[in-house]
Amino acid sequence: TQLTVNLLSGSKGSLALEQPEAATAQSTAALGPLVDAAVLVLNEQNKAPLSGATVMLSGQSDVLTTDANGSAKLRVPEGEYSLSVFHPQFQTRTLSGVR
Repeated sequence: TQLTVNLLSGSKGSLALEQPEAATAQSTAALGPLVDAAVLVLNEQNKAPLSGATVMLSGQSDVLTTDANGSAKLRVPEGEYSLSVFHPQFQTRTLSGVR
């Protein structure tokens, strides 16, 4: 799954959940199926990628930072999460119910 997060400085950003190009799943005994997830963080005004944004998923210990292309990738157990995106020049965005 790819989640695109558009951030706008000083006001609410918009969040859009996009279909993955190719989803992969792997079953593990301890965690259940794992899925590949990608987050793309963009400036809402000009659609430029935002590097250095911090991405966190509820219940996960990994803290990710977006690369120069504004993206971060992770592999997580299938489920529902709250996703938070932090960037020093933009308002923090949190989206609940991300699958």
